[in-house]
Amino acid sequence: MKAIVAILILLSCAGSWKGNAQDRQFVESELKRLNNTNENLLEAQAAMQRRIDGLVERCRALEQQIEKANENSISRADLKKMIDQVAEEFDQKRKEDRKYVLDALEEIRKLAKTNPSEAQKTPAPADEKEPEFTGKWHPYKVKDGQVLGAIIESYNEAYKAENKGTITLKEVLRANPGLKPEKLRVGQTIRIPEPSKP
Repeated sequence: MKAIVAILILLSCAGSWKGNAQDRQFVESELKRLNNTNENLLEAQAAMQRRIDGLVERCRALEQQIEKANENSISRADLKKMIDQVAEEFDQKRKEDRKYVLDALEEIRKLAKTNPSEAQKTPAPADEKEPEFTGKWHPYKVKDGQVLGAIIESYNEAYKAENKGTITLKEVLRANPGLKPEKLRVGQTIRIPEPSKP
């Protein structure tokens, strides 16, 4: 802006100045040079503005990327909460396993205390023995936290939807000799019988 003002002042001086031709040529050449310099400055300013605009756009894009990254990242508190939850589940499983082992050891102690000759003398009555299961069944792998009643209920809902009828706890126990509902283990495979009548 200052350069433009200076050019205008020089032009007005040149118009009114009545010096010799050589001085006039000098002034005109200086005016042309200043005019060229001014145009160069304006072009440089426009180029600088374009670069600034480009940098502003890049900054905005980076801000958006940072916001997305923050949305997808897990905070320290969330991470600690997840670790605590896993530790709690692990501790619960450890307690369940310990109880299972202790119960098994107790059964072994009881069996060790019984006299083998006495056990042979008292055979089980023939009428108490359940007939062997021969019906159709589906294998089912026990998942964490499941109980036998809930598994049976889930299958009964599916069987009802197919108009097949329902199954009972007694039928499931018959299909799984020796199964103890209170001692299900994660990963244990049990037989789920199909209903005998619709």
